[in-house]
Amino acid sequence: MQYMETKKIRNLNIYNLLAIILGVVVGFVCNGAEHSIFGVDQIRTVGDIVVKFLSWLAVPLVFFSVIHIVSQAPNAKRYGKTALKVFAYFIVTSIIACLIGIFVALLFKHLGLFGKLSLISSDYIDITPQLHFMMGVSNITFADLVDAILKENFVSIAIFSLLVGVALAKAGSDGEVVGKFVESMGFVIEKLTEILVYVAPIGVFAMTAKLVFDYGTVLVGQVFWFGVALFIAYLLHVLLVFLPAVKFMGKMSIVKFFNCIFPVLAFAASSTSSLACIPLSEKACDSFGARESVTGLVIPAGYISNMDGTVLYLALSTIFLATGVGVSIPFGKLLLMTLAIILTEFGAAGVPHAGLIMLSMIMKVMGLDVNLIMILFALDIFFDMGRTCLNVTADLVAVACTEAWCKKSEDLS
Repeated sequence: MQYMETKKIRNLNIYNLLAIILGVVVGFVCNGAEHSIFGVDQIRTVGDIVVKFLSWLAVPLVFFSVIHIVSQAPNAKRYGKTALKVFAYFIVTSIIACLIGIFVALLFKHLGLFGKLSLISSDYIDITPQLHFMMGVSNITFADLVDAILKENFVSIAIFSLLVGVALAKAGSDGEVVGKFVESMGFVIEKLTEILVYVAPIGVFAMTAKLVFDYGTVLVGQVFWFGVALFIAYLLHVLLVFLPAVKFMGKMSIVKFFNCIFPVLAFAASSTSSLACIPLSEKACDSFGARESVTGLVIPAGYISNMDGTVLYLALSTIFLATGVGVSIPFGKLLLMTLAIILTEFGAAGVPHAGLIMLSMIMKVMGLDVNLIMILFALDIFFDMGRTCLNVTADLVAVACTEAWCKKSEDLS
């Protein structure tokens, strides 16, 4: 598996921080001047281009990732029942993460901390009719494929990709050519994502400058409460899921576990790339006694399908942005959102800002303007630190649990 060099990732994070500072300065300077003099409209265009790039990448990312993952399912048979347990664990913890995100978002909304975002244009408001859950699923899931691609109907695309992956798995050797093509395209899309990461500081600068120009510091307090809610949700997931899992399922001392993985978490926070953390994660697994066969199954599988931090972020940020433009999300749409998040989790690449690509998809599913993510993009480097730490920890906890399950099993001996 290819991954971005650590030094490059850290340099990009520094560039992003500088872009935020420069964007704030330019935004305040332009605030008292004419657009034509300082080119704020042109700056906004740059930010719009970055957002469109995010949205454009989402379709191929999900399409090829889901097909490849599902088509490789027969290869997991050699791991026996353990592979099924690991996959079930991933699904359950992802659903719990999504529910925690929804709970915290609704709590903050009820407390009045998530309200209508100041001065946001009504152009962002969802004007689509409210759908109950089954109508929404039927309308989204079974749309014409070409129409789904053109309209970026992501749930339809994800489910179609799932079916193609199953068919490719059943085709066996007859489908090798297609399988290699899908795998190659997956790597190409991953490289495109890396290109986005390299140009991200430009987008961060443009979006920060435009937001400061339009709203000054009005949005700062509102986005601050989003950050507070997000990190409270991260902490809840650690307390309610990770700690009990390590103690009761992994049969391991919590102190020992976190002592072993602390270097990985420090690197995850600084790199904001779960993919770049894989070598350190493998060393951490060795330090708390996991067998190489267990690590070899769980870490690669977790990288592509166990993104608790990303799932939680998607749920909470979607409700925050919807609330910000005055759109209520009824129970049926919350179910639909959860389904969409779990399905699209498989396309979450482990490079910085990949969560924003997933967020652009969920925004489309919920009928919200994708440009709303500009509100969060400028500060995503900070949100991504916690998101990456949670994603990496989720994989390491899964390794600890799997090792305990396999102690008396010959599946991974």
